[in-house]
Amino acid sequence: MQSRLFIGSGKLFGQGLYNGTLTQHTGLTRLPEKHTDFIFAVAGEELGMMGCMVIMLLLVAVIVRCLYISTKAKSMLSSLVCVGVAGMLMFQTFVNIGMCIGVAPVIGITLPFFSYGGSSVLATFMAMGMVSSARMHPKIGWHTDDVL
Repeated sequence: MQSRLFIGSGKLFGQGLYNGTLTQHTGLTRLPEKHTDFIFAVAGEELGMMGCMVIMLLLVAVIVRCLYISTKAKSMLSSLVCVGVAGMLMFQTFVNIGMCIGVAPVIGITLPFFSYGGSSVLATFMAMGMVSSARMHPKIGWHTDDVL
């Protein structure tokens, strides 16, 4: 309930970065883990609906880029790695935003590239490194005709 209050208080353009009345003053309301699990709610208050739309567009652009790289990869393994990373990012994005707007249960999944967290950030950047490697260095000798 608190995260929906945070998102709604931002209205269309938000209250300004680091100027959220609910975010910056911990005595008024209590939002647990606002730097990891509920970062989208904080963005909703400080950046508003437009800022949330920009965040979602950026995440969709990364996911679409992973899928595009999977179609251009020169090996089946590289393609499957890219699709797997895109699926991981899509799942994390939908679950985290769903948690913040109240349509999914709170299970503690961070928002990729935005939430604070050591192991989550490390795993996301390692996955993006595999996507970059799949595009730049395909496995030599892997033929899709041999798989079928």
